Amino acid sequence: MSRGSRGPADIIATCGNAYWFIQVKSSAGVPRIRGYEIKRLKEIAACKGGLPVVSTLQPFHSGFSTGNYSILFYMLDNWQALDPVSALES
Repeated sequence: MSRGSRGPADIIATCGNAYWFIQVKSSAGVPRIRGYEIKRLKEIAACKGGLPVVSTLQPFHSGFSTGNYSILFYMLDNWQALDPVSALES
């Protein structure tokens, strides 16, 4: 885990013509995303024709498990949970 990311997206994931601009948040409690982070992530996704995505790394077991933590993905505009495996299959 890296503290203090400076870019709007921590990860840019691609599959075919699909782009996910992912901001990763990790926390032992409820991860927080600030207003300016939301704005910058939406701007870069719109500019590049991709989806703005927030990913959370939290200490519970749902989503993708990595030992004691789970990784969950949400579309930023409506906080809809995203399944990366389903996205790859379509």
